[in-house]
Amino acid sequence: MNIDSKGTLPGLVGGAKAEPKKLSIKCKNEFCNSIQAVEVTPNLGAGVGGVPHNRTYQCCICNCVWTVSTGGFVNL
Repeated sequence: MNIDSKGTLPGLVGGAKAEPKKLSIKCKNEFCNSIQAVEVTPNLGAGVGGVPHNRTYQCCICNCVWTVSTGGFVNL
């Protein structure tokens, strides 16, 4: 059993990881008819504002991976 030793959370501390959020996006694979994907874009450092210039998605059925360009970084 895992009990919160700091006393900040009531009851037991959960050890389960949160599942990635499924998005309603059509798969880019022409042979797959899935309309669900998860975002697998990695977090980047402060050099690009902490936000990548594209988003990476992975199909929930065929595991096809594709990227979508979202613009670039502007340093003011």
